This record gives sequence, C-alpha cells and structure tokens, in this order.
Amino acid sequence: MPRYGYVLAALAIALGISSTRVASAHRNGIVARGCEPCHGDTLTSDIGVTADRMNITPGETATFTVSIRRPGVSVGGLFIADPGVGNLIALGGEGLQANTSGLTHTAPKPAASDAVVFRFAWRSPLSPGAARLELYALAANNNGQPTGDAPSRLVFPVVYGCSAQSYYFDADGDGFGARDFASTLGCAGQPPPIGYAPTDNDCDDSHDSVHPGAAEQCNGRDDNCDGQIDEGASPVEMWPDTDGDGYYGAKSGSMMLGCPPLTGYAAEPGDCAARDAARHPGALEVCNFLDDNCDGKLDEGVRPQCGEGLCRRSSVSCLNEDCVPGTPSVELCNGLDDDCDGVVDQPSVCAMPMGAGAGGTPSAAGGSQHSVGGAMGDAAGVTRQDAEGCTITRGSSVRHRFWWWVAVVAWGGVFVGRIARRRRQASPPRDTA
Repeated sequence: MPRYGYVLAALAIALGISSTRVASAHRNGIVARGCEPCHGDTLTSDIGVTADRMNITPGETATFTVSIRRPGVSVGGLFIADPGVGNLIALGGEGLQANTSGLTHTAPKPAASDAVVFRFAWRSPLSPGAARLELYALAANNNGQPTGDAPSRLVFPVVYGCSAQSYYFDADGDGFGARDFASTLGCAGQPPPIGYAPTDNDCDDSHDSVHPGAAEQCNGRDDNCDGQIDEGASPVEMWPDTDGDGYYGAKSGSMMLGCPPLTGYAAEPGDCAARDAARHPGALEVCNFLDDNCDGKLDEGVRPQCGEGLCRRSSVSCLNEDCVPGTPSVELCNGLDDDCDGVVDQPSVCAMPMGAGAGGTPSAAGGSQHSVGGAMGDAAGVTRQDAEGCTITRGSSVRHRFWWWVAVVAWGGVFVGRIARRRRQASPPRDTA
C-alpha cells in the first residue's frame, strides 16, 4: 500500500477510537417504571405536578406541568405510564413522545433554575371516573454515566365528571384502609380503586381478621378496633408452650380454657421447634440450615447469592465461596439478562430506528401532538425495548458517524493511492548509471 494509504488508514482507526468514547444508548429514553435499578436510589429529586384546571369534565383535555427539581440538576428525563383510561398526548416542543406504554422524553431536557419542566396533556374518557397518572423522573448531572443522578416517582390521581373522594390503602384486603401509606382519589359512590378502601380506621392493617365490626376473638388482640381486648369473647383451647414463643407444637399435656396470654400456654399451633423460642411461625428466617419460620423450608431467600441475570444462584451453604453462578447464554431481546453481564437487552440486540413509529413510520419531534391510549394509541410512537438503563445522556449517531468516516477515509486512501501509482507509471525512468 502506498504511504498515503497507510496514513489515511491510520487516520480512520484514530477516528474510530476517538469516536467510541462518546456513545450513548438512550436518546429517546426507555419504558421503565422507575430508574432506581440503573441509577440507584441514594439520591432523590422532587417531582411536582399541576393541572391547568381544577375540574375536568368527561371528554375534556387537560394540560399538566411536571417540575423535576434538585439543586445543581443539569438535564432531566421523564416517563409517564399509560393510565389505562383516556389518552395521553405529547405536546409539540415539550420533548416528549408517545409510545405504546405512555410518554417518554425524546432527549434529555436542559434545566433552568435547578428545575426541568415538561408539559403534556391527557384527554379524559366520555364517562365519569378516576385515573392515576404515574410519573417516573430523573434529575441528571449530564456526565454520561448513571452515577450522581437522582430519580423520583409520583402518582397523581385525577377525577373527572364526579365528586372526588379519598380512598386509603388496604394492605390486608379486608375492606378497611389505614393511613400508613398515601391515599388516592376516586369518584364518590363508585367502587374504590383496587387495593384501596373508603375508610382509614383499620387498627391493624396486617391482619384481615382485624377491622371495625369484626368478631372479637379470645386472642389477646383488639379484633374489632374498639380499643378493648377480648371483651365478651369465648375462651379458647390453650396448650403447653414450652419455649414461650406464643405457639404450641402438639396437643399434648394439660389443656387450659381461657384467653391468651397465659404464661406457659399458647392458643396458636404450628411450632416446629418446641424448645427454641426463636423458631416459630412468622419468625425471621436466617441462614443456619434450620427452618426458622416453620414453613417446611430451610434458609429460603437468605443464603448468599452470586451471578447476574439468569445466572444468579444461591449458595449451597451460608458461605459466599460455596456459591457457583449459572452458565451464560446468548443475549436475546426478551427483557432478561441472558448473557449474565448485568445488562438487560443491550441496544445492539434490540436495535430499533430512533424516533420510528409503529410500522417504521418516523414520528415528529416537535410542533405536533401524539397520543397514546384508546384508538389513537395504535399510531403513536414505538416502545423502546432496550432496558439497559434509564440513562438520559444526550444520544447521538456517533456509531453511524464512525462507520461513515471510516468508509470515507478508506475510499480516500484507495483513490489517492491510485493517483500516486499512475504518476509513477507516467514519469520517465530515472538514470541509474
């Protein structure tokens, strides 16, 4: 190869090396309910939502403003999950695009005054009801890495065409809620949202047999939440409880009738270790080759683990060195980490055109509206399947530009080499005498 070709080839290699360091994977964001798995939850940001109207009527379109705040934030990203009712609408120029799962940012949006602001719209259904808008945001430092970023999430309930009523989280599903978790809104007179109840007076939201109006049992608890214990309850059988953990192992020895607690007796069965007070139903399982919670299993979920993705395994003992990870396989675009490298569905495996809509149709980045949900959702955007992370660093066509430059420089080398060869052939031979 002529020396010109060598020089240009070296230049192409240098361009390739220098270009790869800027690569970024998620210009258009990804569909993910929370960025904590990739960016961690050590840092958090504040997310706030306001609507342009107090009352939303059925079939009306409301505009929402989302503010992602954190001191020193550089850029931000946002995913709004499809609430399952109505239509989410991406407003032109706001940096959001529609896909089959909701709205995601088209590019990291610059911050101003320690805040990143997005706007979107939502059109309510034609019949009265309620919806929950789930928002997942990220305040990023724009360093090209998942470190130093601050995720946040918020559920914003809305009602339309009805009077709003508060509903409370019902952890035990007994129809009575408590104030242990955030409440939500729904339509008064309609069934409560799944997992919620219209009242907040459950005195023990971890037992479905304990709630206002429940039958009082002889068990040392306030079953009906009236502030009294075992009032008017019939006595129960109690059997010897050798280790005093509140459970008996077998109906043996002298039986007593009464209401617990009674020293040396228990009314609850299931003790698998009658002489070990640390082992009984409901006890914390620890790694000790014993069945601590009396569920018939040993060390379930507490032994050391190793490996990533589908290779994750539990140790055969309580020692880390006895843990052997599984064998990696070829990575597929399936939402799993098949090759066990800690990354789910690398972009190279789930490669899709940037900004392509359903059926490969490009979607506009600004100046227009796109919606998701209902009939309009069929033509809106595309769901990004690459779940490598929630990084919102500005993407680029670096990979494509790299190969374009390699091709240009290589062709230039061939062209210059041919010219040099023709010049040598056309010049008269030198006198060697």
